[in-house]
Amino acid sequence: MQNGKREGDQTCSIDRYVGSRLRALRTSRRHSILRLAKLMGLPPFDLARIESGTRRLSIPELWTLTRIYDVEPRYFFGADRRGEHKLWNY
Repeated sequence: MQNGKREGDQTCSIDRYVGSRLRALRTSRRHSILRLAKLMGLPPFDLARIESGTRRLSIPELWTLTRIYDVEPRYFFGADRRGEHKLWNY
């Protein structure tokens, strides 16, 4: 238990946050779920689940996204340019 929360609760909120960052990036680049899913080699349903936070983004999938969108992995975790996290202080 950390900060009055169970570890699983915190993990779920991270999954939702990462998914929301992915959705924001995808829509800002004007990609549909179908298009991005094809680029990633995923079924569109899996991508939708990642964006909603009900499926965890894997490390290889994260790597693929950084290559497709030319962003640093820290983008998905809310890190600023110095690498400091805005949401979580572990």
